[in-house]
Amino acid sequence: MKKKVTLAIPLSWSHTWSPFFLSCLQMCLHASQFYQLAVYTSNTSLIDKMREVLGDEVLTTEPDYILWLDADQLYPMETIVKLAKHVDSGHLVVGGITPDKHTAKPMVYRFLNDAGSCAHDKAFEVGRGLVKVDAMGFGGIMMAREVLEKVRFPRFPRVWDEAMQSYVGEDFGFYNKCRKAGIEVWADTDLHYSHMVGTAVNVNRKPVCASWESLEAFGEKPKIVQEKDLVSP
Repeated sequence: MKKKVTLAIPLSWSHTWSPFFLSCLQMCLHASQFYQLAVYTSNTSLIDKMREVLGDEVLTTEPDYILWLDADQLYPMETIVKLAKHVDSGHLVVGGITPDKHTAKPMVYRFLNDAGSCAHDKAFEVGRGLVKVDAMGFGGIMMAREVLEKVRFPRFPRVWDEAMQSYVGEDFGFYNKCRKAGIEVWADTDLHYSHMVGTAVNVNRKPVCASWESLEAFGEKPKIVQEKDLVSP
């Protein structure tokens, strides 16, 4: 009997970009050789609410693993298989490296206080195998079912941090609850995701795309478009 992986995808929109869809599709086709797969989505106004709903729904499928995906990211084909092996080896919460949309630096963070506020670990280096971290981007995070069973509602709290004068993000809230429950979080620094980025266009501004990582993800050379490359009408 194949073990089951349930994918949990919060959707801010009712649709997804085709690069994400194709990335997810090839990942699932590859993993289906080894695992049963189920997919759950949620579409409400608030990300913390979507994650809470998905957390309850995925448990009804009695999965061995839960993989959280963000629809503005692209994932290598081997993501599910590689992360599931990490969970089997005792790394109960583990994910690959997501780059920041603006700086391309790894989205890995250090806790600053008991409230769960975090600071970006700007010195974090990749290419080091599995590394224990405090918190990281939540897209592409896999966990064992027992983690969601142990971390009780609200699993994704957005609490006010008086010292920082801001709300703590729901992903940091989850990682903070893992910390308090004694659950370690791991980053596979050799598994790299892509973050899709683009630029809005209006009648007063020429379209400029600083990078388009979906090209690289599907084997094409990354392209940089600058003002000088654009042809005026």
